[in-house]
Amino acid sequence: MDYPPVSVVMPVRNEERHLAESVRHVLGQDYPGPMELVLAVGPSTDRTEQIARDLAREETRIAVVTNPSGKIATALNLALRTARHQVIVRIDGHALFPPDYVKTAVAILAETGAADVGGGHGRGGRDPVPAGRGRGA
Repeated sequence: MDYPPVSVVMPVRNEERHLAESVRHVLGQDYPGPMELVLAVGPSTDRTEQIARDLAREETRIAVVTNPSGKIATALNLALRTARHQVIVRIDGHALFPPDYVKTAVAILAETGAADVGGGHGRGGRDPVPAGRGRGA
């Protein structure tokens, strides 16, 4: 299979305790294609924004966008505008998906023509499940 480039979008706010670990899990995915991570950072009462910017300075695959409203829908829209790739994977700032999550989700998209592939949003995640037809993961 030819794996397409993927943009992972992650809305974050007050994720100081989990952000670095979640980012490591995203960047550590066993995905053979190009991948980027877009962090949409809402107003936080902790060091989330500083951690996100530090991570982006250390890793060229990370982009940070500011989400002044702090709303998840706004964060996702801002991240999607910044994303460079057509296949989008959405993950929460405290989620830890298995190392093959993105590869499995993209394979399911290719096999089924699904619009998106759903999965867990908590720590540990779960296996992707196809839903509908079109673009997304």
